[in-house]
Amino acid sequence: MHRHIASRLTLLTLGLALVALAAVGSSTAFAQSKHETISAPAAGTPEYVVLHALKAARAARFDAYLDLLHPDVKSTPEEVEQRRRYEWSRFVKQAPWYLTSESPITFVIVRRDPQAEDSVKLFLKDQLHKDRMPTPVTLLKSGAEWKIKSNSL
Repeated sequence: MHRHIASRLTLLTLGLALVALAAVGSSTAFAQSKHETISAPAAGTPEYVVLHALKAARAARFDAYLDLLHPDVKSTPEEVEQRRRYEWSRFVKQAPWYLTSESPITFVIVRRDPQAEDSVKLFLKDQLHKDRMPTPVTLLKSGAEWKIKSNSL
């Protein structure tokens, strides 16, 4: 009887170990397959907006960046000034961190987090600081167009 229980415990332990190994292997494969290198996204996609935001930052063109922001986050002069002073200032300095190439501008999305049918959070990989967590950009549709709601790049 004791030998029977010991055999079952051994089989159970081996089974759990195999499940754990399979989970680790599949999560690694899943994480690797999720990385997307973006250089020429289709117009009308969230990636297209992020690409143009990075271009605006590289050219130091706040007016071009402002056009990419969702109307809800730039409805008052105070909101625009806040974006310029804090978000834009940081973004201009840090935008190069996310580029794998300047020509054409290329970046890596490591994760997508759909918030709703009309909202998505894209996480970009910092290419300069390899150990840094991926950084999000949240996009929300305004009519038929994707626009930036928040940018942590």
